[in-house]
Amino acid sequence: MAKAKGLKFARKWLYEQYIVLGKTTTEIAKGLKTSPPTISYHMKKLNICMRSASERKTGVRNPGFGKHDKRKPHSEKTKQLLSSKLPRGINHFRYKPPDKRIEPINSQIRNCSHSKKWKLTVLERDKFRCVLCNSEKKLEVDRVVPFAVLKKKYSINSLESALLCEELWYPSNGRTLCHNCHIRTDTYGGRIQEKNL
Repeated sequence: MAKAKGLKFARKWLYEQYIVLGKTTTEIAKGLKTSPPTISYHMKKLNICMRSASERKTGVRNPGFGKHDKRKPHSEKTKQLLSSKLPRGINHFRYKPPDKRIEPINSQIRNCSHSKKWKLTVLERDKFRCVLCNSEKKLEVDRVVPFAVLKKKYSINSLESALLCEELWYPSNGRTLCHNCHIRTDTYGGRIQEKNL
């Protein structure tokens, strides 16, 4: 038996209420004058499988149906636009086939596996702590010599040229900072001093 603030739950009774009778956790909780999360907690503790989202009561069967829907109905003009055959997918004028889509060079470099390894190396070296305030929350890896400066200095215009640039991947060019300390740096978010460029 599981206990909760004076309540005792027998697995058989809870199973019968939830699975056999098809009651929701809200309905069971109302009858016991407790909260639905308490019922869910004890169901997990007693190894009673929760219903999937598709099996839960939906629509009119749901006790909360229509109570919170405060959206305004669509106007006639909006209904016409939604029902009209607007060009979508391949027919849309901005569509590009997957082989023609080009990710910006900065994103390619920042998202490559080499960059992820570099970040992990810097984080491990700094023991997953901010080097300025010693925090362990919201950590970010900052480049001492900014990415834009190195990109301009070594004329990096492709992922291949970035991978060949050794200075870009030196762990000594990185430091671990928490978000609060990072936003106070001179180079955060593209704020690069004129003298560096």
